[in-house]
Amino acid sequence: MELTNVKTIPELSNFLVDLKRKQDSDSALSFALNAQLQVITVVQRINLASSPFDLMLESLKNAVQKSTTEQMKEEYQRRAAIMVNSMIFFMEAKMYYEEDKWEKEGQNILKEGCKMLAETTTDLALTSVTGGVIPSGFTNSLANKLLSDIVSNRGGLISRVIDWVAKSDRIENNKIEFYQFLETSFDKLSKYHSLFGNSLLLHNLILRYKNNLKIYGFDKSAELYAIDPKNKILRQMRIRNRMSSFLRIVSIIAIIFCLFNAWGGDKWVESLANTALFDVAYHFHFWFLDLSWFFQLIIILLAALPLIILTNSKKDDQLYLIADEYYSVLASKFDNF
Repeated sequence: MELTNVKTIPELSNFLVDLKRKQDSDSALSFALNAQLQVITVVQRINLASSPFDLMLESLKNAVQKSTTEQMKEEYQRRAAIMVNSMIFFMEAKMYYEEDKWEKEGQNILKEGCKMLAETTTDLALTSVTGGVIPSGFTNSLANKLLSDIVSNRGGLISRVIDWVAKSDRIENNKIEFYQFLETSFDKLSKYHSLFGNSLLLHNLILRYKNNLKIYGFDKSAELYAIDPKNKILRQMRIRNRMSSFLRIVSIIAIIFCLFNAWGGDKWVESLANTALFDVAYHFHFWFLDLSWFFQLIIILLAALPLIILTNSKKDDQLYLIADEYYSVLASKFDNF
């Protein structure tokens, strides 16, 4: 197939497959072309993005490892970051389009995603066979075709009514699915850090989504520890959690002690006669019984106060803080210039 005959995404995929067959199967270019094929797979089946993303990273890793010169290695590292960025940008653009596919704004966002994806997925293949010269208007034509294919599948009046009725649930489900994919993908970026090296593009990509990711309450404690075992915030959180557990235990013991004083009679005090606790328990027991029921209730509530406060404290705040720190540290791994 000639390059100038490529007009659709399936044809581009076939072109890349044909080009890949002409390469040494163990060459850097062959692995890079395979990575681009995974990006195109996401375009056509975006709901199955996780598996192609893994295959893309593994192929890019092999491409970098097979590079014969330092310059080639840096070039494949650059392309790897661009592929990741374009795949995620397209997925987000598709999400916004699904939220409001009947409005111009939703289509404009998707148009930008299609344009970026067309440029990044064709760059390696086109330059490898044309000496770096991309046919005039090729990427714009491909981007417009991709957009047209997606928009043409939105259905008619019935689909429009269904979209309107189920819009809120669809929007929320799309967001959850996208950010779950993003969360696992960023964890993989940490694993494949050596593949990308220093990349300002990935640094900014992680920071861009950081605030949105942390509101979903993902517990990133283990991941933060893995990339920064001596992290100050993580250490503070662990100390705080231990103190909270200790205060809960003390509060429960205090409540039980007060209740025994109120309704347990004198025998429980007598059972401590041969222990060092007898004098303290004896004096507190009869002092407590001499109080009115109102003050007894106040003391029980005071004993329960730490338990009440800790039970009602928002765990989400802690998760947000840890997630914020995790994504900040992760982003910094790609910004060591």
